[in-house]
Amino acid sequence: MLDAVHVAAYVAAAVLLLHVGSGIWTRRAERPVASMSLVVIVAGAAWWSLADAVIATGVDGPVSGIAAAAAFPAIGAIVAAFLCLARSASSTDWVPTRRLLAMLAVEPLVVTVLVATNPLHQQFYGGPGAATLSTPNEWQHGPLFWVHTAYSYGLVVTALVLVALGWWRSPGVFGRQFRSLLVASLAPILVVVVDLVGKAGDFGDPTPLGLAVTAVVLHHSIRRQDLIGLAPIARQALFERVSDLVVAISPRGQVIDANPAAQALWHDATRGVGGSLAGQPANEILRALRAEPADLSMAAVLDGDDGAAVDITIDVAGTRADLEIRASRLTNRRGHSIGWVLVGRDVTEVNARNRQLLSQLDLIEGLHLDLAEQASRDPLTHLHNRRHGMEWLAPSLAGTAAGDVVCVLMIDVDLFKLVNDRYGHVVGDAVLVAMSRRLLKTMPADALIARWGGDEFVVALPATDASVGAACAEELRALCESEALTDRGLNVRWTLSVGVAASPESGRTAPELLEAADLALYAAKVAGRNRVCRHEPGVPVPSEPGRPDTSTSASDPAR
Repeated sequence: MLDAVHVAAYVAAAVLLLHVGSGIWTRRAERPVASMSLVVIVAGAAWWSLADAVIATGVDGPVSGIAAAAAFPAIGAIVAAFLCLARSASSTDWVPTRRLLAMLAVEPLVVTVLVATNPLHQQFYGGPGAATLSTPNEWQHGPLFWVHTAYSYGLVVTALVLVALGWWRSPGVFGRQFRSLLVASLAPILVVVVDLVGKAGDFGDPTPLGLAVTAVVLHHSIRRQDLIGLAPIARQALFERVSDLVVAISPRGQVIDANPAAQALWHDATRGVGGSLAGQPANEILRALRAEPADLSMAAVLDGDDGAAVDITIDVAGTRADLEIRASRLTNRRGHSIGWVLVGRDVTEVNARNRQLLSQLDLIEGLHLDLAEQASRDPLTHLHNRRHGMEWLAPSLAGTAAGDVVCVLMIDVDLFKLVNDRYGHVVGDAVLVAMSRRLLKTMPADALIARWGGDEFVVALPATDASVGAACAEELRALCESEALTDRGLNVRWTLSVGVAASPESGRTAPELLEAADLALYAAKVAGRNRVCRHEPGVPVPSEPGRPDTSTSASDPAR
């Protein structure tokens, strides 16, 4: 009855192990080395458990002895696979070399040969039945068995150290993965120790059952912690493969390590004569790279704000390259400084794109200003238009302090309609263009000159009173009266009527001041045209016969 229980236990353990192994096998592509190591472990454990099941049946003859001997290749494979699993657990890119696999295969093969030939030398097992491969439960351990045990436990201890270190160093979920792996490893080890010291009783070999417990823990880790799919990336691999420049500097200011990207840049910048970057004094690096600004020192970079960016330009084989460097202080677990790490990024292309973008933005801004300027200009005379004049005049008057004055001239070409009727609109346009040139010639540089509409022009003179404004208007009027315009063989003459109004006596807002200048212009027209009239507050504007005494617009046809 007891033998049947033993057999059932071993078979159940084998089935459980194979079930876990089949699940791992289906996911082997996600993490090949770790997955195949786990598959070898659970398959070897299932083979070992089935061999013990044969022994537990108590079958007579050499069958049970052959089963006992057949378990040793599985044991050797389990130990070697456990070492590979422990090594690959902390790195996704570790792959055992062929040489390592060959070395790990030597001991299991030698043990298999020794066990198979044990009836001849009995150095692996001795005692009753050892010479005939029968009654394996009565065999006694020989010296070669203890050599095999010492070797196997040496590998197991090495693997456990790797797992423990991984648990200590890995954060979060990765640490929990290593902890589960450590717990899974301890179950068979404990039962083996119990068996070796003779405390297993009549049960036989309990190790496969301990490995079944290992399978349960592994199954939990795979399901809950994604032991296969979620794996840490080796820091060294990251260090070597990152495209940014990474340089480690000791507290004494000497380069102690550099990734391939930094070493490649150093090689190119020094034209291959700089040797290895490791061992170089940090203070000499910037000088050797001919970095700009030339007065920048490595000490200033390292002693700056932690992680602050420093922009430098270096010479790389005759080509200037822009680098963005960030220095961060390295500390140990106790917070003591152990050096610095420099991270550099080549931003040459980024800066070139940024410069191109800024150039395009400047172009767009220039076009925007050109469009805005065109929108504020009269297309014929290229003077400012009425909209711009109002936008300029209103805030100018609003911003004047007490005592400041602004003078406005409202200018109209006398009898301009007759010019158009007599000479045509082309000549009329030429007169307006000539008027704009004469305005620019006679008015102060800070004056606002705008075409207000038709043959009307407005000039705003900042910091100018009415008398000075009237003098400017008189100079313009006299110029137009004395000089003719020659266009298409025609000599065209015209005169001007000008109304002058100044703030604050004639108005404090743009509409008030423009209305006052318009009234003065009307007065000049009524008085006979070709003259300058100043607005006199409180003085009624004279009316033409039959016309009401009211203000009027400068665009009145009578003008």
